[in-house]
Amino acid sequence: EACGLEDRSAYFDVSCCPITKKAEDDMELLSDLSTWGERFLDHWAPGAYLCARCSHTLYSSRDKWSGPCLWPSWRRPVEGAVRALPVIGYNVYT
Repeated sequence: EACGLEDRSAYFDVSCCPITKKAEDDMELLSDLSTWGERFLDHWAPGAYLCARCSHTLYSSRDKWSGPCLWPSWRRPVEGAVRALPVIGYNVYT
């Protein structure tokens, strides 16, 4: 099944809460296939970053920074936009 920026249903189908190692690996692979790499890593224009699934504002470009990984990083989400849950079991992400 194709996964692209126009139809992200394959990506959403593997997304789960709590996140698992397999789901994270599958989402990363699908993301890379659909965008040919992280398209917002070097994107620094002013504005907001929205959820691909529901279009709610998640992060402001003012809080973006060049983090240690291949994905874009933000210092903090828009207030009330993100629910942080500890992930216990394989990588202790928070």
